[in-house]
Amino acid sequence: MPKQPGHSYPDEWTDGQIQADVRVLAQHRCEQCGIAFRQGTNVAVTAQHTDGRPVLGSVHHVDYDTTNNTYRNLVYLCQNCHAQVTGFGWKPGDMLPLVWQDRIPAWIMARQLPYRNHPQLRLFEDDD
Repeated sequence: MPKQPGHSYPDEWTDGQIQADVRVLAQHRCEQCGIAFRQGTNVAVTAQHTDGRPVLGSVHHVDYDTTNNTYRNLVYLCQNCHAQVTGFGWKPGDMLPLVWQDRIPAWIMARQLPYRNHPQLRLFEDDD
């Protein structure tokens, strides 16, 4: 398959094997919220949108570099969580969004990705 202009994914991405491997490593579940997907597909087992369409899954490049296809940089997410993660624009080493502070996503911890705590949390620290 020839690359299209502006298409920055490497050839090894286009055959789908990398994504399949990440799905297996994620045990066919969204690594953020845990919804299950049918094995060998990106289709949720039971989760669906209000119009009845199934929720889909995709592999997210944590550092947004589509040429970096190491396991540490790839996370399997449902489309809802993928939209949330990309909406935050979070990358390793960044400050965690406040909504993640009480429960840091397991995929960040499992991959030992660096992060910084949000400075607003200092308001709740003791001065002792």
